[in-house]
Amino acid sequence: MRKNAFTLVELLVVIAIIGVLIALLLPAVQAAREAARRMSCSNKMKQLALACHNYHDVHQSFVSAAGQVFGGPTSTYKADRWSGFVSLLPFMEQGALFERYRSEVLTSCADATAMGDNEPPRTIVDAFLCPSDPNTGPGRTWSTDGRLTGHTNYRMCIGDSPHSFDTDLARTSNPEGSASYVNISWKRGCFGYRTWRDFAWISDGTSNTALFSERAMGSTREGALRVIEGGLNGYNVGGMWDGSNAAASVKLRSQCVDSRNGSEYKFPAPSGGPSSLTNYWGYLGWIYADGHYMHTGFHTVISPNGPACQYRTNRDIGIFTPTSNHKGGVVMALADGSVRFISETIDVGTDEAGVKSGPSGYGVWGAMGSANGGESDSL
Repeated sequence: MRKNAFTLVELLVVIAIIGVLIALLLPAVQAAREAARRMSCSNKMKQLALACHNYHDVHQSFVSAAGQVFGGPTSTYKADRWSGFVSLLPFMEQGALFERYRSEVLTSCADATAMGDNEPPRTIVDAFLCPSDPNTGPGRTWSTDGRLTGHTNYRMCIGDSPHSFDTDLARTSNPEGSASYVNISWKRGCFGYRTWRDFAWISDGTSNTALFSERAMGSTREGALRVIEGGLNGYNVGGMWDGSNAAASVKLRSQCVDSRNGSEYKFPAPSGGPSSLTNYWGYLGWIYADGHYMHTGFHTVISPNGPACQYRTNRDIGIFTPTSNHKGGVVMALADGSVRFISETIDVGTDEAGVKSGPSGYGVWGAMGSANGGESDSL
């Protein structure tokens, strides 16, 4: 009796067909998964915007990017560098964590390596993490002692004119002996150091003004050299900054753009040499509680997924560009509470230097960062 069976050739053909089908199917599955992750990221951004609106309803202003003050001992700077994300916690169902921050007596709120494992800055808040970024959340250890830190992919819009809260504010002394600052007029974004804006201040329209965006993080604190993966040109990019302390405004943004070589940064830097390379390159997004702009702020100067640059060792002086692991752009929440996907090909204008008042020179992208520049640009 003759038995039916596959020939070797037929078996190989079937295996080849299955392999082709798998090869065709996997990209579609991956694309579907990324679409779901991007939708989740957009939803988290929406929740941030709603939390900011609810904060405004209660306090008649937005949070400040840094310099949050909410009581406690007056003999320390304990709240001077808490980021605005700390003040948003009660409006994100994190009231207990907020109370822990408010009860802390710390002279250095941002240095998580000096804190114990149970300190609030180490607490991971899922609402601050983009699911498309593999370098966030539990299991990621970024500090030198191997402890966890509370990462964030999300950031507050500082505007279209880079500056630091060391140089663009006049410092005085308050009766308690700690620091208070007088705002100067050319702050451009919805958030700033000890700056509590409100809706009335956004004269360009809430649907045209950026509130939050995102930033990818590197796989390690040291050597995060890739542009999108949390990388930061930590050199003094010669000639890029304008001002006595090289921080008043951008003089030549092209120098930051030109520091990019494909998807990484060029070496050596144009001038100045390296400065604290292992301490700064991967710090972006390291801790959501730190109000330093490098950690929790962004600028609309260089197009999304472009390079970021920092002036030597100062964590506030630089261009901190939104980046993401979403292909082709970044997610952004606008001041009206809507969420948009911003393409990395958005118009960024042709101007080199930033402005202190009036319309942005950085095209539609710059106009989104400027809350009251008088621009008519919209997406």
